[in-house]
Amino acid sequence: MAASPSGTSRSGTAVLVRLLVSLAVLLGLYAGLAAILTRQAPAGTRVGGVSIGGMDQAAAERTLTDRLAPLATKPVTLRSGERTATLDPRAAGLSVDVPGSLTGLTRFSLDPRDVAAHLTGGGDRDVEVDVDEETLDAALGKARTTLDVSATDGALSIAKGAVEAKDAVVGRRLDVDRTRDRLLEQWPRTTTTDAVMQEQQPAIPQKAVDQAVSTVARPVLAGPVTVTDGTRKGVLAPAQLASVIAFAPKDGALAPQVDQDKLGRLLAGVAPGIETPPVNATVRLVDGRPQTVPGRNGTEVPAEQLSAAVLGAVSSPARTATVKAQPVEPGIGAQEVATWGIKEVVSRYDADLPYNPNRTANIRLAAGAIDGTIIKPGETFSLNGIVGERTPAKGYRDALIIQGSRYVRDTGGGVSQVSTSVLNSAFFAGMELVEHRAHSFYITHYPEGREATVSWPTLDNKWRNDSQHAVLVHSWVEDGVLKFELWSTKRYDEVKALKSPRRKIVPPRTIEDASPTCQSQVPVPGFEVTITRQMIKGGQVVKTDGFVTSYTPQDKVRCTGPVKGQTKRT
Repeated sequence: MAASPSGTSRSGTAVLVRLLVSLAVLLGLYAGLAAILTRQAPAGTRVGGVSIGGMDQAAAERTLTDRLAPLATKPVTLRSGERTATLDPRAAGLSVDVPGSLTGLTRFSLDPRDVAAHLTGGGDRDVEVDVDEETLDAALGKARTTLDVSATDGALSIAKGAVEAKDAVVGRRLDVDRTRDRLLEQWPRTTTTDAVMQEQQPAIPQKAVDQAVSTVARPVLAGPVTVTDGTRKGVLAPAQLASVIAFAPKDGALAPQVDQDKLGRLLAGVAPGIETPPVNATVRLVDGRPQTVPGRNGTEVPAEQLSAAVLGAVSSPARTATVKAQPVEPGIGAQEVATWGIKEVVSRYDADLPYNPNRTANIRLAAGAIDGTIIKPGETFSLNGIVGERTPAKGYRDALIIQGSRYVRDTGGGVSQVSTSVLNSAFFAGMELVEHRAHSFYITHYPEGREATVSWPTLDNKWRNDSQHAVLVHSWVEDGVLKFELWSTKRYDEVKALKSPRRKIVPPRTIEDASPTCQSQVPVPGFEVTITRQMIKGGQVVKTDGFVTSYTPQDKVRCTGPVKGQTKRT
């Protein structure tokens, strides 16, 4: 009997219903399983080395926070060789992102792949890091002060007669970008990171130092060098060579540099005949009249030629520098001298000298040193600069000087008489008075207020030639008189000296001195005067200047000790 259509339909519907119910049950079971599995981290899961398998979100966050917190606050060490720098992670803008590190591990998911992953177990995952790159870069920049090594150029010296080499140092500079990337890859898993450094090559590398030592320094010190012009010769010792040769950077190498002036002086000392200095034309007094004395050519080895010859000789087997001197004209010729205008006496000053052999001998030496000095327009006369230090080696003797407010004996006593004559000759020639100082108390054989002392090297006597013509100084001692003359071209018909009355008078004291070095003194009061200078031309005063001179009292000193050669009796 055939089934009715309605019966077949009911049977198909029942099957479909059963299938749908079964599918719904399966889906429900799958969803329940997924809910259980995906809300927990897969078994065996580790984040930053911390095991969180089977933990839900809250438990995993607590575990990661507890375990990573010490690492996240532990100072980070950057290492470069033996140098280290320390960073505070928080101050450097570093922090651990715990929620971000758990993304996808503990959230509900129906994705079969997520379910399968939870069924098969998890793996290792890095910790997510939050970083403020600007702050981190600033911290790395500060680390440079510790980690960076500056490149140091090599250097070389033989000035002390031995090779003194300074080794070159290759510099190292922190590469901030690459070090940042490496740090972020490793932190907080490790708190020690090898810094990425860039090499900085010195301008003068070690190779250049070694080459200069082998090719120049050691050959220079190996022995003497003979300098010759083919006729005359001289020998420069290794120490002398070393004293004129230095090494300077040039194009990445150390090039020898010669002190040409010093080498020239050394040559003049060891071989005086090779070079002869030129002699300038000048003016001298002959039979009481100024005469032009012609100059004379000299000979000189060009500085570059001498330097090159000596450097070449140190590396040659013969160690001989052959040079050729060339003629050198004097710096001042007769034509220039003719324009100087030295033709007449523009001032004259004489000073009588009391009998005192030592004092007169000192005055004669100083006057002789000054005699013939020429001061051109704009130049300044300096007594100390011309006479120099007064020493026994130059022939100066002991004589009385003023020290403080007392007379004592010392080398060069009496040169203040020369200083006073210098002042007065310049005064009456109308020259500009630059520097002078009167004695501390007034000495009666000097012109009151118009005198000057001198002391080496601090107290000088200077005047400036402010005229348009050169000045010849003629100074000498004759028949017990110190004579000074200035020769030039007269600017004024007459120069007058005016002195004010004394003022601010201070009486002297009386001092008794029993010391064996006592020098008796007569009393002279202290006072002040004004000196006025008038320059006269055509009967008119065309210029006036002056200065004030102040004196302290010259105390009366009575020497009460025994006379030399006697014994004091009691």
